[in-house]
Amino acid sequence: MRVIKVKNLQEEMCYYGGVGLDQDEYHEITCEQDRHVFMTDKKLIEHLFSTPPKALINNGDEDINDPFSGEKWLFCELDKVNVAHTPTFAAKTTEDGQKLFRRKHGFPITVPANDSVEVKFNVPYTSTKITEAEIVGGVIGDKVDFKVYDTPEGTISTYPNIMLNQFGFGVYISSELYRDKSQYDADLIEDMKVGVTYYNSSEAEITVYVNLTLHEVV
Repeated sequence: MRVIKVKNLQEEMCYYGGVGLDQDEYHEITCEQDRHVFMTDKKLIEHLFSTPPKALINNGDEDINDPFSGEKWLFCELDKVNVAHTPTFAAKTTEDGQKLFRRKHGFPITVPANDSVEVKFNVPYTSTKITEAEIVGGVIGDKVDFKVYDTPEGTISTYPNIMLNQFGFGVYISSELYRDKSQYDADLIEDMKVGVTYYNSSEAEITVYVNLTLHEVV
């Protein structure tokens, strides 16, 4: 297994995957069982995507400051590393024999009072479909936009990172949990981005949590 290290950036000790780390201390993941413990640590992923970041995931040579790249390194999705999938987790098999694997990703958005912030989720799979988005911890009266952006190479449009489509326009959300499920899937490719813009209408800063339901095509 490649070298994967988790680093605590906070002044106080923090526990990730059950391991206590002091400020700037590293923990090297040494086995697949250990890696899966860290993959399912919600606090680690939240701290990875916080602003400023409270944790980093690195490759053993240098810190990876981009949270999306750090997450992909933890999940062994950089450099097209092949990860063995258990067939029983396949949701369905398509007519051409490909399998769909459900991959749900979450990330936080912190928005100042009376302001808006967009976070762009980088698609980590060669080919995938998106069917659902959730906003957790929102407030009635706040709104969201959902957009899709091309890859840095402009794979679809020939224009790098340009917005390809918008599928949510000032959508008012429900309190605590908002869920938007499409009646059909939409195709995404690796390094395209799903942009979620949250509009905070209150007089106080707010942090909401976004979940995206993807289906990797293998």
